[in-house]
This record gives sequence, structure tokens and C-alpha cells, in this order.
Amino acid sequence: MDCRDVDERLEEAHLEFLPPAERQEIREHLEGCATCREGMKRVDEVERLLRRAGEEPVAVSGDEIKAGLERARSLAGPRLAWVKVLPLAVAGLFFGAILLWFLAGPAGKDWGTELTYRMLLPDSSESEAGRLAPEVKRVLERRLKDVGFGSSEIAFEGDLVRIKVPGAAAKDVAPIKRVLKRVGHLQLRPAADWKIQDQYKSDGLVPEGYEAFENPHPQSTGEYGPWSPKLLVHKKSVIEGRHIIKAEPQQTMGIRGEEWVTAFELDAEGAVLFDQAAKELYYRRPRGILAILMDGVLRSAPIVVTESLHGTGQISGAKSEEDAKDLAIILMSGGLPVPLGREVEGVKSPGEPESERPYGPGK
Repeated sequence: MDCRDVDERLEEAHLEFLPPAERQEIREHLEGCATCREGMKRVDEVERLLRRAGEEPVAVSGDEIKAGLERARSLAGPRLAWVKVLPLAVAGLFFGAILLWFLAGPAGKDWGTELTYRMLLPDSSESEAGRLAPEVKRVLERRLKDVGFGSSEIAFEGDLVRIKVPGAAAKDVAPIKRVLKRVGHLQLRPAADWKIQDQYKSDGLVPEGYEAFENPHPQSTGEYGPWSPKLLVHKKSVIEGRHIIKAEPQQTMGIRGEEWVTAFELDAEGAVLFDQAAKELYYRRPRGILAILMDGVLRSAPIVVTESLHGTGQISGAKSEEDAKDLAIILMSGGLPVPLGREVEGVKSPGEPESERPYGPGK
């Protein structure tokens, strides 16, 4: 069974309309085909949208319903086989959504959750907070939209950031806070060459222009032994988050089996810089290491095995699909110009809100 056969049968297989033997063939094909696995995920997404349309109508905001319809249309559009099963389902979603939207009315914006953060500025002057506020707002709006709450309201009071998320119940707050708490500064930096790394291994002295990090993939022996347990990384970045034009979670087969990664694509400038760095690292002996850092934390340190990366790469180290998705959202929104968090008696806690409270009738 090839991809075309599977593509035409995904919906029937998902709904168990096919004989067991055909479903087994499809399962076997999906195990070795990432493209078709993605297709099955899209079928799952439409089913999730249909289920959600019938649950807790007051919690569904207008923006969320419209976004769901757009997702359903975009998923159904490219596939000929959807004509067989999903038109009635999509129509049901459409009319159900209209009804829910009508019943919810203004109540969709009358209740929700309000989160308050503080911009953790080195200089807490109001002028500095005012200067950074537009960029903070842009980044937060993009992240909130990508987790399904595009109608959120963001207001500033000095260094305080107040975020009202209409329709966000207690169960929705955790994923929102996960994407708001990270600054989101991506850096790709070359690791030290063998001579510098071996000297550091001997004397423990970090040379000027470098930083030392725990190696996420240590090797106690072999040609990469000197880079363990710590590796030296240039302070100067080759690629930064501003070069990212696309990011998405993907499941790949790694050294330890299947793992979730965040794949990314760079703009034209970033692709040229990336290939220049890759070529230099590729011709080192042993081949060079490219360190990938997020908010100053080393996420992965792959060995460069080709002299041209064609403007694409991936970040490993995700604990789950959820973690990889969160990172993709953060990469696409860009980095915050300042950390958000709380400050209690002079102690700054990045990522933790100053306050979190429900609002609305009876709250």
C-alpha cells in the first residue's frame, strides 16, 4: 500500500470503516511514513474540534470558533477523500459553532482568567517599561493566538503587564503560562575546536570569548572525549531567533529511539550564515560541534556532518510532543525583549506571574 492509497483511506481507517486487514496495512505504512502520520494527526485534529464543539459552550470564544472552522477547512481542502466522510461533519461543526456563538454571545468575553506579570527590568524606570511595551505586546499576542486565545487583552501599568484571557478556564491556564514564561532567545554557536577544548580539559581554565556548558551527550572515550563532561562554546552567535521563518514539532528516530524535536527553517540571510558556519565546522578534525541554546540553556550539541544545511535544522531535547510544540510557538513569535515574572522583596522569579485570578460574573 503506497501513500496515495493510504491518503484516500485515512478517514475510513480512523473511523474504523475499513476491514481489519486494511487497517493493519495502513498502520504498518504509518510506522515508516512521516508524511502520512501527519495526515492522520490532521484527521485527529478535526475529530477533536468536532468533540469540543459540543462541550462547554460558554467557554468557546468567537475567535476560537472561527479559528477552529478555518483549521477544519484547511485540513479538509487538500484531500479528495474528505469528500466521502467529512462534509457533513464540517457542516455540523459550522452550524453548531454558529449556535454556540449565538448562545454564548457577550458572555464569551465576560469571564476568563487574568494574569499579571512584571517586566523584570534592570532599570525599573517607567520610561524603559514604556519603550519595551509595544514589542512585549506583539510577542505575547502572537503566542496567545497560537495557543487558541487570540482575543486576549493586554494592558500595561508601569512595569506591570495585565493579560485578560476571555474564556480561559482553570484547565487552560497551564499551557498559556508555559508559552508566556519563556523569554525565547535562540542562539546557534560553534563549539571550540579540538586544540582549545583539549587545553581546557587539561587546565580547567575557560579562555576568553568562550563559555563552558554541561554536554547533553557526553562521551567519556573516543575522539569526542575531550568535549565531556563539559564543552566550550563561543559566546558569539552565528544564528539567532530573528532568522527563524518557520518552526514545527516533528517526531524523528534518534539514538535513543523515537523522540520529539522542533524543526526550523531560516530566512535567506540566516541560511547563508548557517551554511558558512556548517562548512567551517564540517572540515574540522574531528568534525565540529554546533551548540543550540535557548535562553542561555544548552538544548543540544549536534556534530555537523554536512557542509551545507540548506537553511534548515532541528532542536532536540524536548521531553514530549507538548514541549516541542511550545518551543515552535516561542520560536515563531520571537523573543521577549525582557523577562516576565514576579518580584517579591527584591527577589526576581522569571516565569512566575505576580497574580492569577478568574474574572467574570460570580468570580
